Amino acid sequence: MSKEKKQQPVSIIQVDRKIHWLESQDKRFLGHQDLPNGDDIIVTILEGGLGEVVNPITQEATIELIVKFKEKNIKPMIINATNAKMILKCTNTKFVQDAIGKKIQIGISQTKVKKEVVDCLRVREIFSNELEKFITQEQVQEIRDLLLKLEGVFSEKEMLTLLKRNSIEEIQFDKFESIKKSLNNKINFK
Repeated sequence: MSKEKKQQPVSIIQVDRKIHWLESQDKRFLGHQDLPNGDDIIVTILEGGLGEVVNPITQEATIELIVKFKEKNIKPMIINATNAKMILKCTNTKFVQDAIGKKIQIGISQTKVKKEVVDCLRVREIFSNELEKFITQEQVQEIRDLLLKLEGVFSEKEMLTLLKRNSIEEIQFDKFESIKKSLNNKINFK
């Protein structure tokens, strides 16, 4: 007499962003597929240095320049020569250790690899002192969380139209507290 094992249903976790087909929880380093909805992110360099990276296909280990970020849920990034030159330029620092605390903006671009055009991460040519004027990724997420509570009442698009901004990331640092207070007031009167 054989007992049939009852299969557990697969549950899908609902998230408030699009999920890239190549996204994987197992990848240790930031890739283009990790950017929320394909939007640029502004991150703060927490630390950087040389580290071992293992190629998942060949299993060969190499030593690469790696940068970790202060913002939660942002993976470390392997820094290639192109991005290293841009970080050097945008942070006005020659050494990794001198860039700690500096902000950089990362976005998706394209490059040619073996005759094929592929997506890649690129550090944008925006100087760190300009990015200091904008809110952090954690503050961006805080605003998005508040907007979720206002779904159907007040949208991100409406807020950005009022603020004359294209994205939440463009909100100026000195405006964050007043925007947060305003959104909380809308939630309380909902």
